[in-house]
Amino acid sequence: METNKDSVADNPMQAECEHTDSAPDEGSLNEIHIPIGKLLEDKVLKSVVPSDSLEKAITIMLLNDYSQLPVIDEGNKSTTEVISWKSIGFNWAANKQSCLVSDCKYGLPVKQIVHSDTPLLEAVEIIIEMEFVLVNDGEENGAATVGIVTASDLAHEFKLLAEPFLIVREVEIRLRQILNKRFDEQDFRNASPRKQGTKAGDLSFEGYCRLLCPPDNWSKMGLKIDRGEFIAHLRILTKLRNDIMHFKSGGLSKNDLTVLHSALQFFKGLPV
Repeated sequence: METNKDSVADNPMQAECEHTDSAPDEGSLNEIHIPIGKLLEDKVLKSVVPSDSLEKAITIMLLNDYSQLPVIDEGNKSTTEVISWKSIGFNWAANKQSCLVSDCKYGLPVKQIVHSDTPLLEAVEIIIEMEFVLVNDGEENGAATVGIVTASDLAHEFKLLAEPFLIVREVEIRLRQILNKRFDEQDFRNASPRKQGTKAGDLSFEGYCRLLCPPDNWSKMGLKIDRGEFIAHLRILTKLRNDIMHFKSGGLSKNDLTVLHSALQFFKGLPV
């Protein structure tokens, strides 16, 4: 019996259900590598020169909620020195008459100065131990200080990296709870690539789509929701999940995060 190819093209839902798993994108080491300079991409370097007043340094730190500032000599682009609340405090405690940045600046040890290409994971231990690192860009003779990365910056980056993981995980847990209540082992086995699945946890996102595509299976969901739209959205989540798991360069866009948050709210509202 010949297959009617035109019938598939004329039936978007059938074509959607006949979608097959594509080979997983394993990513590359370059995509997984997160340079510490990435944390400074959207930041403008704030610094002072040794001849600046202490009041200027304090004002900049207060206005920007900084705990330290690079001290760059006039005419230079890079530095190994900073001024901080701690250094200002020590000078004050020693009863020194400090009125210039030069009175409170101090040099950093070599390990506390890193290149912008340094892998974030390599810098984490230094930041935990020493509170921050000074980041330079370029080669030694043409190096330029681009900023400071602190423990607070790490916490913010962790949220950006972890939030999508946690949302996808919760979406999948909620979906699995719904599917496990409505389908039996044979249904999961039929949706499993090797016919070995016995529960929702044995399926991938693509497996969920295969499970829900047949009209008879969809009717078991007991939801007044359009099957085509639901499965199309699962495919969007499948792509986002792959991007998250393979650390796609550039990370997720704001729109992608909105899609994830909306999906989570949607599945929270479905009855288990």
